[in-house]
Amino acid sequence: MITIVSLISLLTSLLGISFIISFHELGHFLFLKLFKVYTPTFSLGIGPKIFSKKIGDTDFCVSAIPFGGYVEYGDLPEHENAKHGYISFGKIAYWKKCCVMLGGILFNIIFAYATFSLLFLIGTPQTATLPSRFSTTKIKIINSASAYKDILHEGDTILAINDQKSLSATKLESVFASLPTGSKIKLAIKNMSDETKEVELEKYQDARPTIEQSLGLMFVKHQPESFAQGIAWGIWLTNWYINIIFNQIKDAIFGGSATGFSGPIMAIAVSTQTAQKGFTLFLFLLAIISINLALVNLLPLPIFDGGQFVIFTTEAILGKKLSDKTVEIINISSWILMASLFVISSISDIWTTIVTGK
Repeated sequence: MITIVSLISLLTSLLGISFIISFHELGHFLFLKLFKVYTPTFSLGIGPKIFSKKIGDTDFCVSAIPFGGYVEYGDLPEHENAKHGYISFGKIAYWKKCCVMLGGILFNIIFAYATFSLLFLIGTPQTATLPSRFSTTKIKIINSASAYKDILHEGDTILAINDQKSLSATKLESVFASLPTGSKIKLAIKNMSDETKEVELEKYQDARPTIEQSLGLMFVKHQPESFAQGIAWGIWLTNWYINIIFNQIKDAIFGGSATGFSGPIMAIAVSTQTAQKGFTLFLFLLAIISINLALVNLLPLPIFDGGQFVIFTTEAILGKKLSDKTVEIINISSWILMASLFVISSISDIWTTIVTGK
């Protein structure tokens, strides 16, 4: 049943993703303006325009479909270019074209750096997707159906595992991962009344890889002690996710593995669900989506910035522009490929969300 809350969450999700895409386009726009290239339109959203205001020679619009955004750049007749001080995009220096194409990617990464840093300063969401280096060993129960719910309680702190003491959450995860499935785990626990006890558990014999997943709990996250530390952690976390997502994309391309990838329907579904769980968790997800958008745009397909980079780099090497027919064939082929991937991933998403109920 669709509720008002779910509709608001869906709209929030669409607006959030639209903002990230528009922020990406803002990167292109500012570099185009910096290099005096004519930019007739900048739109928040896509489709029919519902509001517009012309500032200078650019029409700033809000369009009807709140999913995406775009910046349009073009060439005026030469005498008009000269009159307004514009330079045709095709005639600006090669390095300037690179800056324009990379501008969107740069802005997406900046958004992630800023968002993660802000979250560390105002309070990160208590999510297991944060690396264990940001976790304490204090327990937060997230699975009320856990077999250990009568043994482990909210606010307990793990002091030792199998007699190894003074562990960080990272070391605790490492020790747990080294234990074979089915083995006994001896934990030293301190409760909120500072009473200590020892409990013995068994490691699940299934595919749950971390101690948090296996025991149905989550570790409470550290909060930074200073402004500088919050910024440093935000930068580290962004770089960590860049590495993770880059390797996922590389594996998908060269290894044929699409683990961890989903299509647009799943992206909207997940972000809608996240929007219902709190603002900080939603911001956290948007930062991850922003990194995904940045790295996917490096792919050498004309629909992405990376593809445009390949085209004007080829032109720079050849010393002449590719024919309009050649560019058209490349663009059409790219769109057909992406449309096919869109359909396939959407069918997969629908199967996952509706048929399997996951």
